[in-house]
Amino acid sequence: MMPKASKPVLGGREIVRVAIVQKAPAFMDREASLARAEKLIAEAAEGGTDLIVFPEVWLSGYPYWTEGWDSPLQQWAGGRVRFRDAAIVAPSEDTERLGAAARKAGAYVVMGCNEMDPRPEVSTIYNALLFFDRDGRLLARHRYGNVPVRVVALPAATKDQRVYPIERIRGDAPPPGGYAGVAEDLATAPGKRRVAW
Repeated sequence: MMPKASKPVLGGREIVRVAIVQKAPAFMDREASLARAEKLIAEAAEGGTDLIVFPEVWLSGYPYWTEGWDSPLQQWAGGRVRFRDAAIVAPSEDTERLGAAARKAGAYVVMGCNEMDPRPEVSTIYNALLFFDRDGRLLARHRYGNVPVRVVALPAATKDQRVYPIERIRGDAPPPGGYAGVAEDLATAPGKRRVAW
């Protein structure tokens, strides 16, 4: 018999059913990947799943190539254009689609994606996590880039930890229990990050 949870999670549940998506996206094809995500969210919900989690940069693929320091422009420029075209903006019609799928499924959804900074003067594409609630609202996002980013230490961090903030998208209150950020334990597991709720 499993021990009783010390406190309810995800809106008062004592037990949470989690689905971790392990199917591939349509590499560098945003539209096809969104359609596939909608289908996979619906399939996971059929089993009564409360939380559906997609892997890092699932939407629409991991940028595995190098750019310029070891190869000429002609070898990687086309891939970079496809990468930019496949990135999403949050919030947008794309995130509305994901939110609608979460609402229809009645489940929380965490989507790993390539997210384009919406400011026209900035061309940064972030490796991001988008958090949707059961009502389809885009609650929060966590961004990190493939270049050095400023690390913010929150009070919860010890001298052996760094906590990366999760940006709230909406002005709503955080989910029960809140969210602090993504923690990296420098003493025991440098480079390994975990969500710190």
